[in-house]
Amino acid sequence: MTQSPNSALAAQQNKGNSTLVLIALALGVVTVILTFLHIQNIRKQTDQQMITVYQLKRDVKPGDKIKENRDIEAMQVPEPSVANIKSRLMTKDQFSSWFDREVKNPASEGSWLTFDLWASESSEGANIIVNEGKRAYALPVNSRTADPRLDINDFVDIRATLTLPGKMTQSMLVMERVRVLRVGDRTVSRDQARRLTGYSNISVEVTPEQARQLATIRLYIEQGRGDFEIDRRNAGDTYRNPKMPNGEINPEILKFVYGQSE
Repeated sequence: MTQSPNSALAAQQNKGNSTLVLIALALGVVTVILTFLHIQNIRKQTDQQMITVYQLKRDVKPGDKIKENRDIEAMQVPEPSVANIKSRLMTKDQFSSWFDREVKNPASEGSWLTFDLWASESSEGANIIVNEGKRAYALPVNSRTADPRLDINDFVDIRATLTLPGKMTQSMLVMERVRVLRVGDRTVSRDQARRLTGYSNISVEVTPEQARQLATIRLYIEQGRGDFEIDRRNAGDTYRNPKMPNGEINPEILKFVYGQSE
């Protein structure tokens, strides 16, 4: 049987319509996927921009002692909302050793938990607070590569440039996530400082043993006219190299430096 021209035309139209439907469905699926990926990306960015801060649940006055379970609560807030006081905010691994100490300055309910509560005065230098069992160690750093935004109570990774056997120079990781106590001559946060200047040294918080080891490493790299390099770190980034899980100095660099000094 011969197909009529109208039937052939209708078949072609149906075929064309089916193709359009398939194309529309494909575009719809692509749109859904792209929208989902976009939402996931926004959520990821939002999560990265949130930081944990601690807020007072009651008024405190000089002489009070703050208890973790009774007096403070953790909150997730957008990082930009506390940018002006971020350097003074206490992290969880810092405040645990301060609860048995009497606060020196009053604060009202709802205030953020900061080092200012224990600062003896508001003048420059007052914000240096070394945790019990720790030491402030002065570290010379390469001023050409040092981050100009570095602030007290920031965290840094420390690297050293060493000349290895065979005259090959290599940058080696020394320590991770070390708290900064001083930036150059400045011992208060950027927003409190009268003026900001460049710097070629910082003070970091370490154990007495780490201070001794850093001094040995410093003597070694200075013989080769090397420098310590620092990398500013996000306060919420708690990752540590498996070789240094507890914040100790890189055992590889200690082995190298002490081996060379024997």
